[in-house]
Amino acid sequence: MKKFVYLCGIMFITMNIMAQIDLVEDNNWEEILNDGFISTGRGWDTYSFNELTSSEHPTIIWRCSCGAYYPCTVFTDEYHHQVYQPSHCVFENDVLSLISEYKGEDDLSCTNGDYILPQNIPGAICENCEQPHNNYLSGMIQSLPKFGFGYYEICFKTPAHRDAHACFWLFGGGPESYEEIDIMEYSNADSQDDMLHGYSSGIWHNPNGVYVFDSLDPNNHAINYAKEYYHLPSNVPDLREYHTFGLEWMPDYVKWYRDGNVVSEYRNIEHIPQYRKWLLVSYAIGIYYGNLTWFGTDKLIIDYIKAYKLKTDCSEDVFIRTTTDWQNYSASVKHSISIGSTNGLIVPQNSNHTFRAAESISIDQPFELPQGAKMTLIVQECPENL
Repeated sequence: MKKFVYLCGIMFITMNIMAQIDLVEDNNWEEILNDGFISTGRGWDTYSFNELTSSEHPTIIWRCSCGAYYPCTVFTDEYHHQVYQPSHCVFENDVLSLISEYKGEDDLSCTNGDYILPQNIPGAICENCEQPHNNYLSGMIQSLPKFGFGYYEICFKTPAHRDAHACFWLFGGGPESYEEIDIMEYSNADSQDDMLHGYSSGIWHNPNGVYVFDSLDPNNHAINYAKEYYHLPSNVPDLREYHTFGLEWMPDYVKWYRDGNVVSEYRNIEHIPQYRKWLLVSYAIGIYYGNLTWFGTDKLIIDYIKAYKLKTDCSEDVFIRTTTDWQNYSASVKHSISIGSTNGLIVPQNSNHTFRAAESISIDQPFELPQGAKMTLIVQECPENL
């Protein structure tokens, strides 16, 4: 179904195309996660690999993850040759550090006590533990809840060298589909031109639920439909200093942000993920050209992680006919919004409203937006919770 913004006359408005997201002035957003990793005494429960609660931080948000599974597993794959462990997710100095540590030439072994598995959890396993070059311990966090359409942001600084692989991403498909959204992915495979400044993002999708290549059906695998490579401007700090990376994920579009500004967007609805997902941050040492070249210890440092969702009331039709209607408007995504009055609606000076609707926004009667006032009109699919 077509969506419209109807305008009568000429006025100054903002249409929010490739625009910076404004979580302060746009009151349609609701904060659902704001973790600055500042609570005293936070740590990991090695029994379940879950975060311990404390009086300062009573809500469990994160699991020290070993892959996006439950029960938790120790996870490695052919590219990320390390074992994720709670001991390498460290709260220190009001940040969370994911530490990658080289343990030597001999492959790590659970039976030799090189790492631990979750205790007394049926199904807890070590995936791919027999493959070669498992020489690192490292850290990954995964949200315990799944999240739907919204805006997600991290502020972190990452090692930037050959074999480094830092990721901020959303993972979790439907009953028969594989879906993944990479918000920020640093790796030497993506950044060989300039390892201090390059990174990538993308959407992995397969409606048949397969990520890796299927040997029986080579055409059945996830495809990266929105792969983009970026390069930080030379006049800003490189990736070893703090940057913010964000994602605005809606049913009909996806936008990627860096340091508050849009860097890319994707609008092919056929390949936009539609199922709730876990939020993850991982740091690994990856092998992309057959041999390791990094044998040290380093860390990815996370300052904060935030998440927001849009408030929705997508069945409501709203009519803004008076100044009181304008002033008392309750921001959320509506079904339709009609603005103006037969007597001529004049909105207050210096007012600022962002209107969002799933079907239409119309200026259908006389209306005046005075100097100093601002109005943003956004027509989008209703981002109901998945």
